[in-house]
Amino acid sequence: MGLGLSFKRAIVASVLALGSLAPVSSATAQSVGGRPLVLDAYSPAHTPFTPPVSSRAPLARNHLYVATVRGSVSFYESVDYVAIQAPWHRMCGAPQRAPMFSSAGGSGQVGNDAEFIFALPVVGRSCATTKLPRPYANFQANLGQGWKHPNLLSRQPLVKPTRSHTYAFALTGTGRLVSFRLIDTDTRDDYGSFRIYLRGAVSGDCSGGGPAAFGLSRAACMAATAHSPAAPRLPAVPNVLALDQAPVARALRSSDVPSANQEVPSGALTVSQFAALDNTGRSGASAETKLLRTHGFRSAAISQFAAPGLPSFTSTAVKLSSPQQALAALQGEAGLAARTQAPAGAAVVAGPDANVAQSEILTFTPTAGGTGGLELLASTGDYLYTLRVVAKPDTVSRLADEQLLRMLLARG
Repeated sequence: MGLGLSFKRAIVASVLALGSLAPVSSATAQSVGGRPLVLDAYSPAHTPFTPPVSSRAPLARNHLYVATVRGSVSFYESVDYVAIQAPWHRMCGAPQRAPMFSSAGGSGQVGNDAEFIFALPVVGRSCATTKLPRPYANFQANLGQGWKHPNLLSRQPLVKPTRSHTYAFALTGTGRLVSFRLIDTDTRDDYGSFRIYLRGAVSGDCSGGGPAAFGLSRAACMAATAHSPAAPRLPAVPNVLALDQAPVARALRSSDVPSANQEVPSGALTVSQFAALDNTGRSGASAETKLLRTHGFRSAAISQFAAPGLPSFTSTAVKLSSPQQALAALQGEAGLAARTQAPAGAAVVAGPDANVAQSEILTFTPTAGGTGGLELLASTGDYLYTLRVVAKPDTVSRLADEQLLRMLLARG
């Protein structure tokens, strides 16, 4: 979930005060190029920032460098772009249909890059006071003197995102590694990633606002880059991801149950990503991956909810290649769930659910002191759904959970 705007401004103000750039000598900047660093907006830990990624070598003290950052991300649950939910009322701006680069958080619409925010959900019914696009300082660098949003390196001021979501940032080496991160109150529902290309600065970086970005006069900037080699060419801008995002709107949402959202990856998932999240062991994940690929897997989504004293919920929606394949996958998933997804020690009974069309039900009878519950599986159209409900003590209501499943099946 994205930070509240006032809170974000406070964080940005605090980190900007942590350090300043070192003085610059006239020495030639050294290249630290090679494979780009990959900064994923998603992190499974409940922290206010992503795990940092760092350069493979220190940046030479007082030498000038450029970090070119490409990509697009989201700081909000993917379902908020298509079916807004509390605490938000409206999506403002112009979200784009998918990130450029894959992410452990899945795929969905995006509203941020390394320099701008161009879409976000708001509390209230109007977007009139929400000024978008606007600069966004949640991308940060640390040269060993504290975290801050690095100075943008641009020949002219930018007032909106570039078409390629690619930006150059000015860095001055301190003899240490440079690290990068994203800040957000909860990274567990974020997705998309950046590619960060590091190189030495060149004389062309001293045009326009370049010298000011380095904290230099133009003459000093030109002197510091006089003998630098030409900047390497960047790879071609990739197309955005093509993964079908429809399943994210069909899984269980925060507004459906009283339990707290556990913020598992909120975006649309590949088969490998989905199976790893839906199973606790590698063998179960491997078996589910093979099963779903056999039946024409397209994409999937998963959500989890839990709270003390309430049942925990795991909801999945998987899009397959046809209604026939979804129905066939249902039988395989029921058998797989009985073997690999029951609570530890629980006895499992499986069979058709007479109360829901094209469905199966697994009941989990707990051992003494264990957990029990049920898993409902059903198919409709191209989709296969599962709803696993587990509790200790066993307070699961079959009728209530069947009604919850029917609600999911009815979502278009």
